[in-house]
This record gives sequence, C-alpha cells and structure tokens, in this order.
Amino acid sequence: MESLIDYAGLFPPSELPFDDAISNYKLYFSSSDSWILNRFICPISKLNNLLPHLSDFTAEKPLHLSVLLTGNFQDDTYINKFHEELSTIKTFEDQYGDVCKIKSLEAKIDTQNNNLNDILNILSTSIKSLDNSVEIFLEPIITDFSTISNQISTSNIKNIQLKLRCGGIVPEAFPSSKTIASALSFCKKNNVKLKFTAGLHHPIRHFDEEIGTKMHGFVNVFGSALLFYTGIIDETNLIEALEDENPHNFAFKNTSFSWKNNSLPVNAIVDLREEALLSYGSCSFNEPRDDLKDLGWM
Repeated sequence: MESLIDYAGLFPPSELPFDDAISNYKLYFSSSDSWILNRFICPISKLNNLLPHLSDFTAEKPLHLSVLLTGNFQDDTYINKFHEELSTIKTFEDQYGDVCKIKSLEAKIDTQNNNLNDILNILSTSIKSLDNSVEIFLEPIITDFSTISNQISTSNIKNIQLKLRCGGIVPEAFPSSKTIASALSFCKKNNVKLKFTAGLHHPIRHFDEEIGTKMHGFVNVFGSALLFYTGIIDETNLIEALEDENPHNFAFKNTSFSWKNNSLPVNAIVDLREEALLSYGSCSFNEPRDDLKDLGWM
C-alpha cells in the first residue's frame, strides 16, 4: 500500500479551501504514515497558490504534484489550450522544480473524436518537453476503456495512461463491479497503466446511507486487480472479490496479500504497483488511514 493515496482535498466532497488542503498534505507528509501518501492533486489554475508553501519542502523531500488540466480533449481548440497549459507547467517547473516535482498530468478525454489517434500522439509528443518521467492520465467515460486502451496499445504510446472513476457524490456516479472489471480487463490486455479516483474512501465495499448506494472499497479494487493481473483469479472471481464486503476474507502478511485462498507475494505486488496499478485519488486521507488501522492492516 506504499504511495497508494493521491491527496485530492480540493475536490468534492471535501472541497477544502486551498490553504487548508495543502496544510493537510504537509501534515500527512511529515507524519509517520507518510509512506501511504503519494501526490498532491492540484488544478493548473491554482499552481501559484502553492508558492507560499514551497518553503516547507526541500530538494531531499520535495512536493510531488499531479496537475489537473482544464477542459476535455475533444477538438483542435483544446489542443491549443493544452499547449498553453503545458507552457505554464514548464515555466513553473523551471522556477520551482528543485522543491516541487510535477510527476503527472490528468485530464478528461472524448474518445469518440475522429482524430483520437492524432490527439494521443500530440499529447505524447508534447509532454516530452517536461521531465522524461512525467505521464498523463486520461479519463474517458468508463464505457470507452476498450476503445482508448486499444488505441494507446496499437499506437505504442508509453507516457499516456488511464484514469478510472469509481464513484462520486450521487449514486449514479458509482460504476458496477462488472463495469470496473471490464475496464481492468481492457487495461491488462493492452498493457496500459491505471490509476483510480473518487468513491474509494474506505478499504472494504459497503453500503453508504448518506449517498444511498454501495461504495467500492480500495482494498477490494486493488487487491482483486492484483490477483487478476497475475492470473491467480479470472474475471468471474474478480467481480466476486470486488463485491466482497467481508474484511476477514482479505489478509495482509509481511510476505503476501491474500483474498480467500488466493495469495500473491509482496515482490509481485511491488512490481504491479509500479507497472500497472498505481494509486487512487481521495479527498480524504484520514478516512482510509483510520479504517486501515481499525482493521489492523496499518
């Protein structure tokens, strides 16, 4: 679970003021639980809000950012906007890159665009002007994972990955377990990296009375995906594991993770977390951390 949570305190349902969100991140960053923390998600429009806070970070312990771009990649107009935003990011990186590392970009995309392949190639080529390790995570609507993951694969593009939305603030924002399983299957087949966002505040799937629907658990999602990617379980079992609401069916040991009788060694988990199943965005750090501690998993 190392570097599992991208902190998205600026976004719903928390939707904190900027100074509160970055102050929270600094608190978590300096805590003994910082190993589970990953990037701070910041809209490009708020990059300059970071400036008063950068003195709290150092070259040895820099702030890691994922920058959320505006708009939706769907036409030439937004491609022009993208180049403007990329220039803004490049300038920021040149000025403050010693203490603030932009590790990834995130944006929505319309996969029904007839020029999808051209757009992907423009994005891939353009972000090479940043640090070589920077990737862009594109969020299509969930039913389009087949189209875009196949396009990324056939184009042999390495620095474009996908982002899967697992919930929101209304019931209809939560995809079914079958839909999540399908998206995972397409990403696995096409060797496309994946991060998740929204709705994964708690480790285990459960019914949320406030929203009025079942919320997916991040242990369900990551654990079942890890077992599925290694071929230990098939897609039928994947859906079963995604829907399992019994925490006692999941186990963490120093050397392995398991669901029921299906076990995966730590070294395989480390490799997959780096190469395929990266992190998830959450507007809360305390909820997932406290739940993991209550379950004895942290």
